[in-house]
Order: sequence, then structure tokens, then C-alpha cells
Amino acid sequence: PFTFTLVATDPAAAASAPATVVITVTDINQAPVANAGSAFTARGGDLVALMGSATDPDGDTHFAWTWTAPAGVTLSDATSATPTFVAPTVTAATTYDLSLVVTDSLGLASGAATVTVTVSPALRTPVADAGATVIATPGASVQLDGSASADPDAPALTYQWVQIAG
Repeated sequence: PFTFTLVATDPAAAASAPATVVITVTDINQAPVANAGSAFTARGGDLVALMGSATDPDGDTHFAWTWTAPAGVTLSDATSATPTFVAPTVTAATTYDLSLVVTDSLGLASGAATVTVTVSPALRTPVADAGATVIATPGASVQLDGSASADPDAPALTYQWVQIAG
């Protein structure tokens, strides 16, 4: 606390009795600032990790975390700074907005911070087609053909043939 004394003096030099005032300065708690992370993309079925963080102008480092997820997203722990979830299965790119509110140790909450996760359809696996069975005479040249193999998500495939018998 700060203490001040005031004495008033008139033109005839008569002084008043001292008057005292005490000023107490109290800290004003300021709200923390939540950061839900940068927008990113994932594929359906991927394990997604959120990366929440916070700063506090008062220097507080102990926070309570509250994530809110939209329908279709189930968080591993909505009270963790870094929860995870499995990206939903989608048929077209779909955006999901997740929000984070951080509360400091004195109970003051931040404004909501939002991160956008864009989920794309999961990649489908390629289908290998080794062609029909070939009957050849000893010493004959045989050409292997995997060109009927396909991947619905990738126009170009690479091939690797491995002899497993014979």
C-alpha cells in the first residue's frame, strides 16, 4: 500500500492538521488468450492431433482447457490441450471447425479460438491384376502384364514383380 499525508496551508501560514490517505493497488486479472492452432487437412480415418496453446498477460501458466467439436467428431479428451480424434469418413472434402476456450487459475476464460480441419475422402488401395494364367513350353519367353491393375485415387501406378515359386 501507498500512504500519503496532506497538509493545507492558508495565506496567513496557518496549517491544517495532517490528513492521510492509503492507496492499495490490486492486480487486475486479465483473460488468457487461446490458440487452437493453424488450419490443416486430413483424410477420413486418419488420427488427428489438435495442438492447443495459451498465453496469459499476467504470466499465469496453469490453464483449464475446453474444446468443443462439431457433430461427427469425438475428441479423446476435451479437457486436454492436445486431444486427438479419428477423422470422419466423408465422400467429399468437408470442413470441421473446433473451438478452444482456456480458463486461467483465477477462473477467467479466454474468448474462443477456432481451428478448421478439412477432411478429404480416405485413399482407396490399388487393385493388382496379374492377368490370366499362361501356359508356356520350356524355354519360351513369357511377358508378364499388370496393366489391368488400377487405383481409383491415382492415375499412375508402379509395378514390382517377384517370383515366389518355380
